Amino acid sequence: MKTLQRFQQIGYKGRSLAVVVESGETEQLTLETTQLVVRCPTDTEEKRLTLLIEKWLQEELRKEIESLVKEWETTLDVEVSAIFYRRMSEKWGRCDHKRRILWFHPELIRQSQKTMERVVAEQMIHLLEPTKNQCFVKLMDFHHPDWNDSPEP
Repeated sequence: MKTLQRFQQIGYKGRSLAVVVESGETEQLTLETTQLVVRCPTDTEEKRLTLLIEKWLQEELRKEIESLVKEWETTLDVEVSAIFYRRMSEKWGRCDHKRRILWFHPELIRQSQKTMERVVAEQMIHLLEPTKNQCFVKLMDFHHPDWNDSPEP
């Protein structure tokens, strides 16, 4: 397979991945150690490449968040009714404790694993304690001691 171009770097789980585009008959994305290999027909436009990469990132985020939520549901003995993704100007995550719904910023996949874990933990703990009061702080300190080390967007 011939490499067409190396056109950008993307953030993924707190690191930078080179995006390598190679010719191929079908569209396929493969994560390698330091790069994301995008295989596609040679006539694929850059706009389509960008869309493929964004969809791949969204799917990676969905898989990561669902896995973390399952872990925290067990740890905290709580249940989430739905998970959504939306852009938020000042937060990585949001919780509606009454309806048991979580929202996560789509760019969270570009942050470190530690940040993703902290954001999910914080939102899940909000299911038990809706406000950031002393009880919330104690729960976060117990379950995720370094929770204050990761910045919000």
